[in-house]
Amino acid sequence: MAQWKEHKRLKLKEHNRWYSKPGNRIFVSNMGAVRFEYPAEWVVLPGENGSILFHDREPPDHHAILQVSHWELLTDAPRPVPMTVDWTGLPLLPLFVHSTSGVPDEGRDLKSEGPIRELIRPGLEAIWNDRLMFDREDQKDVVSRTCLARGANVTTLLSYDFFADEQVRFQPVWEDVFGTLVLGQYIKDPTTGF
Repeated sequence: MAQWKEHKRLKLKEHNRWYSKPGNRIFVSNMGAVRFEYPAEWVVLPGENGSILFHDREPPDHHAILQVSHWELLTDAPRPVPMTVDWTGLPLLPLFVHSTSGVPDEGRDLKSEGPIRELIRPGLEAIWNDRLMFDREDQKDVVSRTCLARGANVTTLLSYDFFADEQVRFQPVWEDVFGTLVLGQYIKDPTTGF
C-alpha cells in the first residue's frame, strides 16, 4: 500500500471559517489544491500512486468508495499560486474520452454507459459519466462514475463506485462532494481557513 508523504490532523483555532453540512467533514489536500465535503463517518485511507480513498465502511465490508487523485502545475511556485493558466486550448472532453475509453475493468462486465455530462461554474470545469457494471466477485451491479475536473492550476480525477441497488443512499454523497468541490484555492493557515 502506498504511503502518504505527509498526513497531519490539525486542531482548528477557535475562530475559523471552516464549516460543513451537518454530518460532513471537509477534506483539504495540499493547502487547498483540492477541497470538498464528505460524510463524517466514512473511512479515509491512502490509495495507490498518491490517491486518497474514502470508504463508507471499513474495507473490505464497504458498499461505496470514492477515489481522488490530483495533479498540480506550478508546484514550485510560492503559495498561493496565482491563477495564470488559460486552459481554453486544451478542452476536457477529448482528455476524458481518451482516458476512459478502451480500458477494461478487471472483474467487471460493462452493462451500459450513460451520457457524458459537463459542468462549468466559476473556478471549475468538470466532465463525467456513469457506467453500470456487473461485478463478478460480488455478483451485483455497480455504478461506476468517473469525473475529470479542472480549476486554476489543478486537475483532479474522481472515481466513485457504489452498489446500484443503493443509489438512493449514495447519490447524495456524490452531490455533496461534487457540489462542494473547489480546486486551486490555496490557504495559508489550515487551522483558520484563511
